[in-house]
Amino acid sequence: MPFSVLVIDSGIGGLSVVQAIRKISPALSVTYLADNGGFPYGALSIGSLTSRIDLLISNLTTEINFDAVVLACNTASTAVLSALRQRYAFPIIGVVPPVKTAGEISVSRQIALLATEGTSGRGYIDDLAQTFAADCQIFRVPCPDLAQQAELKATGQEVDVSLLRSNLSVVSSDEWAKIDTIILGCTHYPFIKEELEGIVGPDKVWLDPALPVARHLIATLAQKETASIEQRSANENAIYFTATISPDAVFKAFLEKIGFSCIRQLEDFVA
Repeated sequence: MPFSVLVIDSGIGGLSVVQAIRKISPALSVTYLADNGGFPYGALSIGSLTSRIDLLISNLTTEINFDAVVLACNTASTAVLSALRQRYAFPIIGVVPPVKTAGEISVSRQIALLATEGTSGRGYIDDLAQTFAADCQIFRVPCPDLAQQAELKATGQEVDVSLLRSNLSVVSSDEWAKIDTIILGCTHYPFIKEELEGIVGPDKVWLDPALPVARHLIATLAQKETASIEQRSANENAIYFTATISPDAVFKAFLEKIGFSCIRQLEDFVA
């Protein structure tokens, strides 16, 4: 019987992590929780965010026996991982911007970090930069609008490229020309990578944390005893939403491409 994992994000962003998980472990049973009722997580206080995600996990684990949880949100990972790990016995895996990889591969030593305002301002980014890219100049680009634009694209709506360009304008064109490595510091951003590439120009290396997170998850599960896994419920490979949605054909096709044909509503899931 395959392992079962729960992947959580405030919207569709964490589906980029699910894609990576399915790529390297197609048999893994994945439940996805799109907490669109709490979108965006960066707008919540650490206390509110911790309580909200704790409630979501505790409720879903009464229905499904998960072997691990992936918190597929950079902002939430920086804020609540420690508290959640103290509460639950199963592994909870977070998402970290791949600053280490950027520091290893950048030739120009000029790196851009695109992230939500909550992530880009966290002290842990300073620690990562000092530890793994001390000789690099890292341009932190707070992007308040990119996640919402990714959500719109997933539902078949037009991306506002002028708004993306405005978010990236804190870095000058001369600085973009010198930057050779760009870190996608939010799991939403891979879904609008094509639009971002059109703004900053060619010949950049783009890094997102999805594949490293997926690999870490698989390595973590490999250490577990399969004999201890209990009977699963019928809710595996479903996607849950915490606020009412009316998915049209475009959005359904987007979800089905990632492996979710079972869409469930949890309007009253969070108090």
